[in-house]
Amino acid sequence: MPQQFDHAVFFRHKGEFLSVVSISTDDMVISSNTIESINWVKGEFKKRFKVSDLGEIKWLLGLEVKYNKAAHTLSISQSAYVDKLVEHFGLNDANTISTPFEPGTTLSTDQSPSTPRQTANMQNVPYKELVGSVAWSALATRPDISFPSLTLSQFMQNPGRTHWEAGKHVVHYLKGTCDYALNLTDPDEGIIAYVDADWGSQHHQHSISGHIVSLAGMPIVWGSKKQSIVMLSLTEAEYVAMTNTLKDILWLRNLVAEIRAPITTPTPLHCDNQGAIALTHNNKFHPRMKYINICYHFIREAVQNDHILLSYCPTDAMVADVLTKALPRSKLLRFIEMLGLL
Repeated sequence: MPQQFDHAVFFRHKGEFLSVVSISTDDMVISSNTIESINWVKGEFKKRFKVSDLGEIKWLLGLEVKYNKAAHTLSISQSAYVDKLVEHFGLNDANTISTPFEPGTTLSTDQSPSTPRQTANMQNVPYKELVGSVAWSALATRPDISFPSLTLSQFMQNPGRTHWEAGKHVVHYLKGTCDYALNLTDPDEGIIAYVDADWGSQHHQHSISGHIVSLAGMPIVWGSKKQSIVMLSLTEAEYVAMTNTLKDILWLRNLVAEIRAPITTPTPLHCDNQGAIALTHNNKFHPRMKYINICYHFIREAVQNDHILLSYCPTDAMVADVLTKALPRSKLLRFIEMLGLL
């Protein structure tokens, strides 16, 4: 029996795709194209182990799953998890907040304790626990808090009071939006990706990459990441962000090909920087780009092989912007709706 949380087995039975995913030492999830194949897997397990059939999935690791076969709708939420999170940190009576970070929020190591008294003041503050709890929500169903989660995680070793208050701010936001759920909005929609980068606005001067890859109108993969090298321009920051996005696109294309059929059309990748798009079509490296690792130029090969189709997306419609910086409420709400987080 699989013992790891993230262990998954994919195979076919009579030509039908099957997956068996272990979510703990005692529980697992079985999915397939047909009920017949699912019943076959359950029958094989019952021959060898004592198992209980809990029926259709409703809860998974604190995630509530609602599925309507007739309407072809699916939603995933964490309202119960958020309620427990708020209660655990004693914020039941706290006011709700409309944004996870206020626009212009700046956190840095300058706000970390620098004296023994300041360090002692933070000694019993459960900062790491709070950041870890927020990170699970950002990973599972809430791409709108990916950037705050990334930012807060940078101060785990020596958090200050300002960092702690910023973390509680995120929990206040989750409390007011606990009923948000990822929704499958268009079962016939293929893979679509958005990528963005925020250039040098953080105290460490590294750009922040953000990307979202959706399938059937629901975000499947998303991420907010600090780039490993300091870029000299926004164009180059966007170019590097594209490569990180490409890895997830190729993984998802291969998975869909295994479940359904090989994908023969390029996956749309939307970017709001014309210069970065132009670089993917230009094989002559500009001398100033020599410092960019050759691995980031892999995206040009993907364009040439028709794995992705780069297209310009205006900044006001760039949904991945929510993963790179703190946004004002009006813009945040628009992007949240575009994400299918309703």
